[in-house]
Order: sequence, then C-alpha cells, then structure tokens
Amino acid sequence: MAVLAPVAATGPRDFQGLLAAQAGLLAPRFGWYGAGYEQARPLLLKARRLYFYEDYRQGVAMLAAKRAGLLLGDEQALRLAAGQQGMTLHTLFETNRSPVHLMFSRARFSRADVDRLDAALA
Repeated sequence: MAVLAPVAATGPRDFQGLLAAQAGLLAPRFGWYGAGYEQARPLLLKARRLYFYEDYRQGVAMLAAKRAGLLLGDEQALRLAAGQQGMTLHTLFETNRSPVHLMFSRARFSRADVDRLDAALA
C-alpha cells in the first residue's frame, strides 16, 4: 500500500509530512493502510482533507479531477487503473507492507487444491 501522486514530486514521505503539507488525500473507504494512516485519518477528516473512493477507477478519476492531490491504496492496482485512464502515478511513500492471505470456500476447494496452489506459489 502506498501514497501516490500524479507527478514525480518531492512531496511528503510519511503521514506526518502529509499533515504538515496541508495536502488532500483520496483513500479507499475501507481497509488497513498502516498505523500512520490510522493516526492521521481523524485529523484529515476534521480538516476536511480526506475524501473516499469506492474503487480504484473512481479514485484515479477523482485525482484527475483534482479533488485532492494524493491517492492512497494498492500501488499496483492504482497504477493499472491510472494507465487505463492515460495517467502515470508516482509513489511518494509506502504506508505498510503485509503478506497476502488467500481465503477459499471449503465447498469449492479441497485440501489437495490448496496444497497444489501453495506448492505453485512456493
């Protein structure tokens, strides 16, 4: 997860810098984006500098419309959505790095299926 901008910038390198810069932030309505975001979130809301989007395409469109200057979310998904809209995004800072966990329905996947997938990913 990362904070991205539409131009290569020497902008904030963490949420404290984002708060100090008086920057507006577009963020997904739900999800975990690190302790720094959780601390900054109520301050950004109070200052009316936090705007929510429902999907990556909408977030990129809001950035293009200048609803805010920075965009928070999954770095690769945002870059893909931006590319589809003719934009390039640049990473300002990473917010957190977490392992990916896959969840399977027991009704659809056997233990053997899960073991084969684990082996393929190893």
